[in-house]
Amino acid sequence: MRSRVRDWTIEKYEGFCVAVKDSGRIVLPVVDYLTDPPEGRKLVIRHDVDISGKKTLPMAKLERKFGFRTSYYYRKVKKTFSPQVMRTVAQLGHEVGYHYEVLDKGRGDVKRAKDIFDKELEEFRSIVNVRTISMHGNPLTPWDNRDFWQYYDLSDFDLVGECYLSFDADKIIYLSDTGRTWEGGKHNIKDFLIGGNGSERPVLRSTNDLCQFLKTYPQDVYLLMHPERWSVNFKDYVVQAVRDWLGCLAKDMLTRLKKKK
Repeated sequence: MRSRVRDWTIEKYEGFCVAVKDSGRIVLPVVDYLTDPPEGRKLVIRHDVDISGKKTLPMAKLERKFGFRTSYYYRKVKKTFSPQVMRTVAQLGHEVGYHYEVLDKGRGDVKRAKDIFDKELEEFRSIVNVRTISMHGNPLTPWDNRDFWQYYDLSDFDLVGECYLSFDADKIIYLSDTGRTWEGGKHNIKDFLIGGNGSERPVLRSTNDLCQFLKTYPQDVYLLMHPERWSVNFKDYVVQAVRDWLGCLAKDMLTRLKKKK
């Protein structure tokens, strides 16, 4: 992998794809891992689309070039919910799912959250075949959208998996690009798997570090990536870098305030 290529760019992601191929890992979308996982060292790649639906296309097309099938989860908000984009991503062979935030939208009211979930899932399923879902973790709200599943079952909605609750943290290591680093959940306030031994997380500050880790780590790996973070030009790179810096600053402040309470 070319180390001189700027990290958090689509060029760097192409280098990452080359490294994944060389590692011999089997790349899977979430639904395949949960329903019919093959033998061998596996790599689950999930993309949460938080800000821009159209920015998923360069990444989805690049993955198709390497023969990878991954998962893309779209929020039901104006800038991310694009039927045309979602259909295109599905036609490229990827899984497309629902990035739900219904307790946030319902302001903690479970009945209202259920009505929103029903309506939004129906809208998604009018476009693509949704079999798994991913919680959106907004650090600025007091609710955890996973708590919705204390009142309902996935089977109630003909779903086979939820991206946090359906994985065993003792059997797969979860890493995220949140905060522009792979440092094992350093900036994840809500986005983490339940359970597992956090003390065993590797310190991976760059995508080069991640690529080396994938070559040698003996067990399955589960990656979360946000497509808007992997910039296609320098302007996007600067805008996203500033957004990430401000986001990390805000999360650090929230964490310190919670500790004082």
